[in-house]
Parts: sequence; structure tokens; C-alpha cells
Amino acid sequence: MIRQLAVFVLGLGFFLYRVQVYFALRQEKAELRSFLKENDLLDYEVKLHKFGIISKAKFASLDAHRFLVLHGSFWGFFTFNSEKERLELSAQKAKHELQLLFWLQQLDLESKYTRLISLGINSVESLVSNLSTIKLEQTVFSDDDFTKLQAAINSWDGESCVDSFPAKSAIAVGFSFSWWTIKLLGKMFLYTLTTVICLVIFCVGFSRLKTKSQQHQSSFMRYMLGLTLEPRLTKVKWDWEDPHIVGESMSFFLKFYRMNFTPYPISEADYVLVEIMHDNTFIVSSREYGGQKWGDSNMMKISFTVREAGTYKISVLARGTPIKGSPFTKTFLPGNVDPVKCSILEGGSILEVQQGIYTPLTVEARDKFGNICPLSEQDVHSYSVEVTKIGSKIKTDPELVILPDGNDKNYILHIKLDSEGCFNAVVRYNKLSLSQGQFTIISLNAKEIDQVNKNIKRQCWNVWFEAFLLTRDESLLTLPTPTPSNPGQLIASPTNTPLAWNGSALKKSQKVYCYITKKQLLIKEFYVKIIPHRLYGFRVRPTTKIILHPPDTNAEHPIFTVDDGAQPPVTVMCKERNVLVATFSRLLLTRIGGSESFKDKQDFFYRELVVYHGKKAGEVNLRIDRHKLLESSYQATVKTLYSSDWLRLFHITFKGEIGVDWGGLRREWVELLCKALFSHESGFFTRFNADDPQALVHPNPKRPVGMKLKFYEFAGRIVGKCLYESALGSGRRLNVKARFTRSFLAQLLGLRVCYRYFESDDKQLYRSKIKYIEETDPEDLGLVFAEEEYDMQGRLEKMVELKPGGAQIPVTESNKKEYLDLLAQYRLSSSVKQEIEAFAKGLNEMVPDSLLSVFDEYELELLMCGTGNISVSDFRQNHSVINSGMSFGKTLDWFWTIVTSFTQEELARLVQFITGSSQLPPGGFAELSPPIQISSAPTTDALPTAHTCFNQLCLPSYSSFKEMQKKLLLAINEGSEGFGFA
Repeated sequence: MIRQLAVFVLGLGFFLYRVQVYFALRQEKAELRSFLKENDLLDYEVKLHKFGIISKAKFASLDAHRFLVLHGSFWGFFTFNSEKERLELSAQKAKHELQLLFWLQQLDLESKYTRLISLGINSVESLVSNLSTIKLEQTVFSDDDFTKLQAAINSWDGESCVDSFPAKSAIAVGFSFSWWTIKLLGKMFLYTLTTVICLVIFCVGFSRLKTKSQQHQSSFMRYMLGLTLEPRLTKVKWDWEDPHIVGESMSFFLKFYRMNFTPYPISEADYVLVEIMHDNTFIVSSREYGGQKWGDSNMMKISFTVREAGTYKISVLARGTPIKGSPFTKTFLPGNVDPVKCSILEGGSILEVQQGIYTPLTVEARDKFGNICPLSEQDVHSYSVEVTKIGSKIKTDPELVILPDGNDKNYILHIKLDSEGCFNAVVRYNKLSLSQGQFTIISLNAKEIDQVNKNIKRQCWNVWFEAFLLTRDESLLTLPTPTPSNPGQLIASPTNTPLAWNGSALKKSQKVYCYITKKQLLIKEFYVKIIPHRLYGFRVRPTTKIILHPPDTNAEHPIFTVDDGAQPPVTVMCKERNVLVATFSRLLLTRIGGSESFKDKQDFFYRELVVYHGKKAGEVNLRIDRHKLLESSYQATVKTLYSSDWLRLFHITFKGEIGVDWGGLRREWVELLCKALFSHESGFFTRFNADDPQALVHPNPKRPVGMKLKFYEFAGRIVGKCLYESALGSGRRLNVKARFTRSFLAQLLGLRVCYRYFESDDKQLYRSKIKYIEETDPEDLGLVFAEEEYDMQGRLEKMVELKPGGAQIPVTESNKKEYLDLLAQYRLSSSVKQEIEAFAKGLNEMVPDSLLSVFDEYELELLMCGTGNISVSDFRQNHSVINSGMSFGKTLDWFWTIVTSFTQEELARLVQFITGSSQLPPGGFAELSPPIQISSAPTTDALPTAHTCFNQLCLPSYSSFKEMQKKLLLAINEGSEGFGFA
């Protein structure tokens, strides 16, 4: 094998040598031909070749006489001599030119040879004679070359150059055999070595080219011909200027090319990865292949939606290789200020100011997507504050100074009022009211401010105010009723005649004293001026509303009403009302962490709950039987653990299963336990409308006999455990998987139940009965203050009187609200009183009610159950597609790209548009019956339609991604029956 390889290499080397000789001969023949043509001797070319003259060098040593005798045409003596002289002169010229070339080669000036010949300098002697000319110096030689040439000429003797000139060709024959053999062997060795190196390079190169072709998912031949995709030739065209404003659908185009620079037709089969990232979050995008024009088959369009401001990183890889410039960085800026999204960071519903002194009020400006807007000169002039004294329509023009804060993020409005009293204030931006921009201002003089400061400094020890209790003669006071949708802490009466008691005048009944402590507002009277007697007590918490009444000429002092939702409102007349209310407001802000926003109250709650219990070290191992989840969980916790053990970390092990609890098993246990306790099927809780899987759950007033109250207490303790774990950090957060009725949550907070809760808790009863009674005269209905109860077969079981003698009291227009409230208290409260008390007992063992009272019922649900996140991935896994055509795939791709960019509010609107309700069942989209259906509609660029009775969404085809996004947002935000919302 080695011998064969050696023979092959030697043979290949000899072959390459002969190839070199061949090309050298061709070059010399070409030079000779060119010389003969210049000297009009081209007719002699063939005869010269036969004579052995195949190069210019051999022609220079031509024996003209011998050549003409052997190969010339002999027509006569004179003709022979003239041709001989002509050939000898040409040979002499060739010799001189070759001498010049050889001499220039020795001086490394060979590149000047052609230029010298063109100037008529064809010999060394001619060069020497013309060296002194300025023209030659400037046009041919540089200064260094001229210096070198001058030195060589000075040492030239006129003959050495001629003597050293090789008269024969470099490849001509005539060498001795030994020298020719040595030279041939040497060249063969060099060529052999070169051949081996070339073979190695060829093999390595071929292997790399083959690997490259495999990486490009192409055949070797296609790769060699340059027909494969070359990622680094990809061109990118952005459809926007950087930076750009958020809120729009953004697009950019990719044009792909082959390795030979021709357009490459791109398709789904090509491996092109487009990744858009923002704050470590992946942004979903859609893609379209091919453009609108012919010849755009190499184009790909990428579309995505931007809602959050900031820097976006866009990476594009084709066949696993980044394109030129990838990753790209693009910046998106917040949009215009949206008053609905702006908020005031100070305090809550009351702003305490000192008369004649500027008071700061910080406004956080955001766009419609919630991005914080940068400061601008134009925005400064867009803010205004409208102030109206309570009980008056005359607007007060406050002095307003607007300055940026130290961080250049927010605006600080400095407000100054020159008069004392209570005012309604509204902060506006471009004449539109800000979200949370309505509040009450109490303007105090310097003496009153000093008194409030002293009260707080003394921690309200023995702080009291003299007042008078006001009563009515006949009926209830006409006051604005606090509702769940109006949870403000301080409310101003809107009427100019605040003390309208349905035709009866107010009556000052008795002198009382209002005591303020850190936890309560107490109203007392004294027997014989010595013995105190407590009349009313109200907790210092957000659910306690203070209603300020306008000045009344018939009243001696300012009047206010206190209502906590758990007991009848109390109206008081107090000379120092403003100081009392300001003290109450400061105490309240201190108790809830200084702000009434949910985020601030949540942080305050978590912080105080950890302080209340402390962090208990250690773990508790619970062994749970999955098949008897409720009983085994109750036995492993309530029957086994001490109260302090509930504060330790639970580690769950399911019997018969292998698994280590790193948090996942604990969350699974809580979810399964919530389903066993709080689902409609469990029996502990029920839905007022059993056929509606999306209805909220309420304690079951007709629970089976075997379900003991102890399980309600256990359920409350589980909820408290979840709240405590969440307070220890996001890593241990546990959400309660349940959707309780608003009335149940309100009673956990100690609030009084009213008929308004039917609207959210029992929608069917509200639509069929409550709403009708509320809007019409019920006398024709024949109702009485009693409630009939029926069994499963529709037979009357009993009649429950809503108040003593209620079966004989008819419901009229004047007492219908009392009837509705009593009906709500019976159906929503008293019928499940034991269950709610047991649940509250277990909950308060883990979380004191004083901390829970920081929230209202809506915030309590968010605290326990989380934000109710709507998962797009859950949506995609639990839907079906019907009536889809060939082109519907692109529409669906656009739809999911748009939906992925939706905020939670927009997702809730989309779910409401499709199903008729913004809330999902506890099991998410999987529990919707029927599942959501997405169908194609036989229209183009029209609004989407929905059929809520079938949970069906109909999507038309659209001409562009932007058009579909605009129409879908319009439908879910403005959609009604006119849009097919059935």
C-alpha cells in the first residue's frame, strides 16, 4: 500500500512538473509571437518553431544565415541579404531588450520594463543616455528607484551586463544529463511535497465543506454551487423609527439570500428563530411568508405588540446562525398621560392641610398601559385642582404650584387654601378627573393643627370631644348609603339640605362625648356627670365611613355621621368636628401603613402579621391519604398539631407515593383541600344557581347532617395558614383556590349585609325579583315581610318571618328597601350564621380580625385568592376550532399573538365577550361548559362576533395584523348586542 502510494505521488509530481513546463513553453511562445508581430516577422513564426526557436531568448541568438539557408525562400541574392539583415537586426533588438530586462531584474526594477519599452527605451545604453532627462525621472522612477538606478549605472562597465545575459531559455534543452537529472529530481520532490500538502488541504477542506453543508441542511453540491441560505446576507427593514411609542402593533421585514447573493425563497420549512425579549419575558410574535409583490418570496414579516415601555432585545437566527447585527436593541417609550391610570400617592380619601400653607400632593402619571410617563413641560400646565366647599356649588380657586420630585418621576402639586373648613377636591388632567383623584380636604388653622399633633403624639390617650347625638322623629335619615363599590373612608353629603329627615326635623336628643383611641371611636354618655355609659363603638378601619354634612343654619355646630356597615349609622353634632375627623384619619393611615391603596395595605398586612406571630423555625411533616383527603388532613392537623405548629412549614407526603416536597406537593395539597372544602360539590359550600358553574360559592344553609361545623373552623384555619405563608415571602405564597360570595367575605370583616349583595352573589334572584322590586311599586305583588321555603319537590316547608309579625306586614313603596335588606340578612347571613362564625373563628386563630379589617370584601378576595390570573396557555389548551378554512391558520396565529399581549383587564373583557362573564370557574377554562369554540366568519375586516350561549367566538379574515388587533380591541371594549353579543 505504501509502495503504491509512493508511486502515485511520484507520478503525480512528474505530471504536475510537465504541466508547468507546458505552460512555461506556451508563455514563451506567446512572448515570441508578440515580438515577431511588432517587427513584422510573423510570417517566419512556423519556420522558426521548426528551426527550434520557440522563445524570445533563443531568437536573440539566432543564426540568420543558417536559418535562411535551411528554411528561407531564396529568390535572389539581394532578397537573401535583405532578409538576413532584417532578421539579424531584429535578433539584435531582442537581445538588447532581454539585456535590459535582465539588468532591471537584478535591481528589483522589473515592473518598470514595460513602461520603458513604451517610451522607446529598449536597451541599457538607451536608458543610460536618457537618464538625465527630467521627464524620465518623474514619469517612470520614484526617488528611491532613481537613486538605486543611478548607483548601478555609475558602477556599470558597459559589458558585464551583456556577458552575464543568459542566451538560452530557462527550459531549453542542452544541459548535461546529470545536471538535468538532478534538477528534474529536485523539482519532482518539490512538486511531490506540494501535492501531498494539497491533498491534505483538499481532504480537510472537503470534510469542512461537507460539515458546513450538513449544518445548512443542504446537499454538498448545492452548498458548493452557493444555492443554500446564507444567514449573514440577511437584510432587515424596520417598520418604525427608534425609539417608538408603545401601544401599536410593530412589524419588521427579513429578506434572505443565498450564498451566491441571489434571493432565497423562505418558507416554514426553513429553520428561522425570532426571539423578542423584554425584562426576561418572551414576547409572542407572528410571521408571514412572502410579500405583496412578485419576487418577494425571500421576505418574512414579523409582527408583535408592545405594551410595556423599555428596551426590547430582538434576536434572529437562520439555520442556527445569527444574522448580521443580531441581537438588535429597540427602545419603546411610554404613551401620553391617561388620567384614568394616574393616581395620587398621598394618604387616602382625606387630605389634611393647614390654612394658608402649601401642602404637597404627589401625582403618579401613567399612560393607558400603566407605564410611568416621563416629565414634560406640557404636562405641568395640564394639571388642575377643582375645590368646592361642602354644601356649596361655588368653586374655590386654590393656589397651585406644580414641581417635579427629586427623582424626576412624578409631579408634586402644592395646594394652598386661604379659608378653613371641609372641601371636596378633584384633581384633573386636561379637564379629566384622575383615578383616585377625588378626595376631601380638611383645612385647619394653626391652633387646630397643633391640637391634632398633640392628640397623635399622646397616642390619643384620654382624647375626647363634647358633642350632641341627633335623632329622627319618624323615619331613617336620608344619607348616601355606603356600597361595596364606594369604599371611601370619608364621604361628603351631596345635597344642599343634608338634614332632610323625610319631612321631619332633626332633634338634638342628648349630650354625649366622643372618645378617640388607637383602635376605636367611642360615643359615651355620663349618668349624673360621673358614671360613663357606652352608647356606640366604631373600629378605626377603612370600613368605618365618616360622612361630613354641609353647614346648616339650623344647627349650632358641624354635623357628621359614622357608619361601619355592621350597626345603624349614628349622626353627631360636634363643635370640634374637623379636629376629630383629622385625628381619626391620621390614626387610620397609621393602622393601614400610611396609604389606602391595596398594594400598600397588603405590604402593611404582611409585615404586621409576621410581627404578630414571628417566624417559627422548624418543619412539620404531614402524611396525607389522597383518597381520604379531607379526613386525613383534618386528623393530621387539627387532631395532632398544637397552635404553634401551624406557624411552621408544612411538608406533605402522600401515602403510597414517592416524592420530596420542595413546595410543589404543599401547593397541590392546598389546591386539593380547597376543592374538597369550597367547591359546590363538596356540600360545605353551594351556589345559589346550581346550574351555573361560574357562580360564586356561599356557605350551605342545608348542609348534610354528617358535615360538622368543625370542618368550617378547619377551613378558616387553612385560609389563615395560606395568608401567613404568603406573608413570609413570594417563595412560600399559597393562594386559596375558591371564589366566595361578596356577602360571605363582608361578614368575615364584620360588615352588615344589604340587598345590594344579591347583584353579585345571586344574579338570578336579583334579575327576577330584587331589581323589579327596587325599580317598581311592589304593592301589587302581595308581598309580606316573610320568606317561604320549599323542599326539593317544590312543597312548602315553612314560612320564616323577617321581623316580628312580618307575615301580616305588607311590602309597600315606603318600606320596600327595609324588606329587601331583611331578605338579604336572612338569605345571606342568618341562615348560615353558625357556619360563618365557625369559619371566622378558625381564620382569626391565624389572622387577628384587627388586621383583616384593613381591607374591604373585594380586597380580601384579592388577598386570599390572588389576582385571578387568566392564563392564555390554559385558554389555548381548552378550546376547539370549528368551520375553519385553508387560510384560517394565519388568522388563528394572529389571534393568539394579540391575546398574549393583552393585560389582565383586557383578558377579562375577552372572556366576558365570549362567555358573558369575566370570571372563570375554579378549574379555569377546562370547566367551561361548553368549551370555548373559535370559528371562522365569512366576512373580511369586520368586527368579531360572539354567541355567549354557546361560548363561541367568530373571527373574520383580516387584511393585516394591525387591522385584526384594532377590531378585536374595539369589540371587547365596546361590544354589545349590536356586535353579536348574545
